[in-house]
Amino acid sequence: MFKMMFVCVVIAMSAVTSAADPVLLGTGSQPCVASDGERRVAVVFGRPGEIAITTTADGGTTFSEPRTLARVQGMPLGMRRGPRIVVSTESMVVTAISGEKGNGKDGDVWAWLSTDDGKVWKRSTKHLNSVAGAAREGLHGMAANRAGTVACVWLDLRNAPKDRSGTEVWMNLSKDGGATWQGDRVVYRNPGGSVCECCHPSVALDEKNTVYVMFRHSRDGARDMYLTRSSDDGKTFDEPQKLGEGTWPLNGCPMDGGDIIVDANRDIETVWIRNGKVFSAVPGAKEIELSEGRQPVIVSTAKGVWKGWTNGTTLMGHWALMGAQRQGDDAKFPDATVVSAGNVAVVWEQKQKVFFNLIQPR
Repeated sequence: MFKMMFVCVVIAMSAVTSAADPVLLGTGSQPCVASDGERRVAVVFGRPGEIAITTTADGGTTFSEPRTLARVQGMPLGMRRGPRIVVSTESMVVTAISGEKGNGKDGDVWAWLSTDDGKVWKRSTKHLNSVAGAAREGLHGMAANRAGTVACVWLDLRNAPKDRSGTEVWMNLSKDGGATWQGDRVVYRNPGGSVCECCHPSVALDEKNTVYVMFRHSRDGARDMYLTRSSDDGKTFDEPQKLGEGTWPLNGCPMDGGDIIVDANRDIETVWIRNGKVFSAVPGAKEIELSEGRQPVIVSTAKGVWKGWTNGTTLMGHWALMGAQRQGDDAKFPDATVVSAGNVAVVWEQKQKVFFNLIQPR
């Protein structure tokens, strides 16, 4: 069924680009964008009490009026908390965390599936976390591949009933494009401790259904990034591997989880922050410092790997060996996907409004 699906990722643009004027999509925050790799693009974002969606079939020239995908209670928004989306040629999957009781203490991961280009949505019969309220931290990530496998990961508090000191990373997997889910399972549990309590986890899939999960650890007084892998549909995961050679002694949470991709050659590349600086790293190699900033993201295109982040409210981008380039102003929490001819569709949040732009590398 699935011919093309993409991870929600954030833009990094080449040193030479062309772009039209930004388009206002509507009011909301924490946007996420996905496409089928061609002309179909969908953007979801959060509003009080609802998930909104807008779509286009022409690569981003015109968008539909934003419409309500689902009404939810207590959906966390901010600092990468919000809905996620993946798109294929035949369906779309959206996930979000909501607190149905509205008491601020419960939170469950729900999934919605559409097979008619986003017109009608059906919610999963059960939340993806088997223990109710376990995802109440509100931080999660989602990815998919061409085979129709969808993976959703989140910070889980089922073993931290009184505080967040027992935060773990959990996952649920679908092998049929989000129609059914196999059941949640633990990705990583820190014996006697916790992972970093407020940094979102990231997930990526290759075409052989290998699952890669990146998270920020809380270990030996440091808050460094770690990567783990599963080759059996998430049933078991390797011992997590630290990324980069440096370390970040920190008694607190930086609230920044970075991003991860698997490129066409099945190579893994990551971006993340340490002490106010953005780094890129591949497993087992020394990290590369890119710039000051935070909220880094990464996407693989036919024209190479793009990396992006924000420095204050300035959108920065990095492509190949051309160095960091200023890409725009007044941008928070950007997200991006690849459309036809390797162009990049970009969305971001600005003063409770969602904007879109199309970047065309030359």
